[in-house]
Amino acid sequence: MPGPRSGLTAFWRDLDPGVRDRLLLGSCGQRHLLDAARVALSIDSPLAPSLVLASLAENPLDGALAAEILSAPGLLSALPEPALPLLTALSARWTRPEDVTAYEELAAGRDLAALRRFLESRLDRESNLFWLNQAVSLALFENDQDWLAASLARPLPSALAPALEALRGQAAFLRGDFGTAEVHYVSAAILGPSILLRRGLCRKAWGDKAGALGMFLDCLGDAPWHATAALLASEASGNGSRAPAPIPGSLVVLLYSWNKAAELDATLAALFASDLGGARVLALDNGSTDATGEVLAAWAERVGERLSRVDLPVNVGAAAARNWLAALPEVRAADFALYLDDDAEVPPDWLGRLGAAVAQWPDASAWGCRVVDHAGPWRIQAADLHPVLPEPPDPLRPDEFRLSDLHIQDLDMGQFTYARPCVSVTGCCHLFRSATLARSGGFSLHLSPSQYDDVEHDLRLARSGGFAVYQGLLAVRHRKRTGAAGRTSRAEHGNALGNKFKMQAMHPRAEMEAMVRADRDCLLDDLLVRLAALPAPNKEHP
Repeated sequence: MPGPRSGLTAFWRDLDPGVRDRLLLGSCGQRHLLDAARVALSIDSPLAPSLVLASLAENPLDGALAAEILSAPGLLSALPEPALPLLTALSARWTRPEDVTAYEELAAGRDLAALRRFLESRLDRESNLFWLNQAVSLALFENDQDWLAASLARPLPSALAPALEALRGQAAFLRGDFGTAEVHYVSAAILGPSILLRRGLCRKAWGDKAGALGMFLDCLGDAPWHATAALLASEASGNGSRAPAPIPGSLVVLLYSWNKAAELDATLAALFASDLGGARVLALDNGSTDATGEVLAAWAERVGERLSRVDLPVNVGAAAARNWLAALPEVRAADFALYLDDDAEVPPDWLGRLGAAVAQWPDASAWGCRVVDHAGPWRIQAADLHPVLPEPPDPLRPDEFRLSDLHIQDLDMGQFTYARPCVSVTGCCHLFRSATLARSGGFSLHLSPSQYDDVEHDLRLARSGGFAVYQGLLAVRHRKRTGAAGRTSRAEHGNALGNKFKMQAMHPRAEMEAMVRADRDCLLDDLLVRLAALPAPNKEHP
């Protein structure tokens, strides 16, 4: 396998474009890796077995995938021989039930207690890895350590030990026991080089920077296609994003809120507890009928002129509220404007992290960050976003596209703690130069009252040659409601779906193809620079 520096850069330059364009987005997420493996298999690429094994490592109880691997002799023969007992045991004990309607209805209703009762009853009645996989996945998603431990303690064949150890490693990581997590991952080594990445993330989490770098480099040595390992190795070696720095100019932080008094109060508390430097805060009350006005008045009394407010008699929607704020004289006069959701909470050094991204990519059109679930910060809501086009295009929906979603295919272990260019960042925390906002044409009122107006604005900037920057070293916690409180009405769901189709119609296929090409070329250039600067690997790690 190619080594670092010239070998790795040559590998990526020579990689088949169809595989390369996918892997440039990252090398994690089971669905994503399976998509890359599918393309690799279609061209008989020698990368296919490694990609398939990496996808299994992302979901090590996936008996359906194990059965597919066992049915492909050419693929199976290229995998490590010690993996065969695991694949055989997974396939033998996995059966997809003929009817999963009841389970899917419970999952759609987000009633976690009912889901748990349902899964426990199935596991008590039948030994089927399908149900165990659902239970373990749900327990991990909720970080329910007791249920997870009980699920993994059920009587199972010893051949499944590597899969169970990988899951115990993730569980230990989620509870903050990083040393124990790595011990479990060592016992899951037959699942391939992605386990080395996870061991590196364990070491990074407990502060062993040199050990983490070694693991990331070892992962690259075994799997040169592992873009995520390359990004993390670059950060760990000091060749990634810069140290925190102040925003280079005057800044106005912009909030707009409708009937979220409690959430807004918490957002303002975190905001004014952070290092704002000389930034001012401007909040728009979007026709609220709850205690939002009282919250703003109380904070204005506490912080004085650092907080200004705008009151509207009715809710004009997100896009119009953004445009209203951007048009205010004090915002136009500032060097930078930053939109922050009224239910987002920032850490103390957030502006320094964004300032580092501005210093590294001063010509960007927008800057954003990693956004995590406030109630479960191991769940990522948004990371770097890149457009993905269906291949071939759907004749009935020729303008269809989606945004990359690797970040929601797994839990946060630090895989996305890097900074790099992208096409879009979440509007939850969205930094612009005020001059960019003034000439962008504003956020589209066609996408009122909300949903996709921030993405569409980034797409318009990309269409004109701009780009966004994702600062993954900054995590903002978002109070996105979950469970029954998170359900949307049919009208809200319909509006979001309609806005998605409208956004797609505003950016036709030919335009998006050019945007995707420019984005992937940018990602490749960024990766090649990082790879060329990496140190040689050090194989002294157990």
